Amino acid sequence: MQTKFFTVSFGGATESLPYYVFEGSQKGIDLVVTAGMHGNEVNGMVLAREFVRWMTENDIESKMKGRVTVFPVLNTSGFGDFSRYVTHDNMDLNRQFGKTESDSFSTNLANQLSLNFFAKADALIDLHDAGNGAMLVPHCRIHKDDEINCISCSREMSKVFGTEVVYEREGHRNMMAVALRNLYNTPVVTVEIGGDQDVFKDLFEVGMRGLKNYLKYANIIEGDVELPKTQYYCEDRYSRKADAGIIVKWHKKLGDFVQAGESLGKFYYPLTQDI
Repeated sequence: MQTKFFTVSFGGATESLPYYVFEGSQKGIDLVVTAGMHGNEVNGMVLAREFVRWMTENDIESKMKGRVTVFPVLNTSGFGDFSRYVTHDNMDLNRQFGKTESDSFSTNLANQLSLNFFAKADALIDLHDAGNGAMLVPHCRIHKDDEINCISCSREMSKVFGTEVVYEREGHRNMMAVALRNLYNTPVVTVEIGGDQDVFKDLFEVGMRGLKNYLKYANIIEGDVELPKTQYYCEDRYSRKADAGIIVKWHKKLGDFVQAGESLGKFYYPLTQDI
C-alpha cells in the first residue's frame, strides 16, 4: 500500500487530500472508492478507513489484480468544520462536477479530481450517509435509465454491492455520479448507509460486505459474492420534517416493512402534553 496526498490550490486556499493506493501484480480494473464528499457524513469515512485496514491487515495487495484507490475524505475543509459544504466557498462539492468553469475552490477541486483520478477509473464507489439529524437504511443509488441505456451500469454495480434497497434516481447533472457518466462513461454507484454521526455495527457490516462483493465481482480478488435473498427497487422517496422540536417513541425500526396507514411511532410535545 502507498499513502499519498493530492494537493489542490485555488484563490489562496490549499487542501491536501490523503489517499491510499493498492497495486496488484497482475492486470485488472482500476477501482476508486471515495468518502467524505460531505464533511458531516462520518459513516462513509469510517467505512473507507476500515476498508483500507482490512486490505492492509489481510495483505490483499499481494493477492489482487488491478488497482484500488481509496479517498477517505474528499471534502477535508468541510470535515474540519463538520459541515456538509466546502469551507472555502460554502458550496456543495457534489454539485460541482462536470462544470466547464473553475471559478471557485469547489469546482476546481471537482475538476482536478475528475481529470487526475475519476476519468481514468473503470468504476467508482462513492460512500455517503444522511448527515446531521437523520438515518438512512443502507441502499445504493443508481441512474434511473440504466436498464434502458446502460452507459455506466450502476444498476449492475448495485446488484453486486448487495443492499436490500436500491433507489433509482435522475440526480442533479453536476453530481459526481451523473457528471462522470455523461462525460467519461465511468460507472459510479452511490452508497448511502446510516447517519446522525453514529456508526451502527449491523449497518456498517452491510457496507463492508458490499465493498468485498465488488472486489470479487470485478475479479480483483477471488471469492463468492454474498447477496441478500431479495432486492427492492424504489423510484421515489418522501420525507417530512417536524415543524417544532418533539420527542418520538418509535414503534418501528429502521428497515422494517410497513403498510399504508400503519403507525410508525408516537409524538410527545412536552410544552403542551401531559406525560
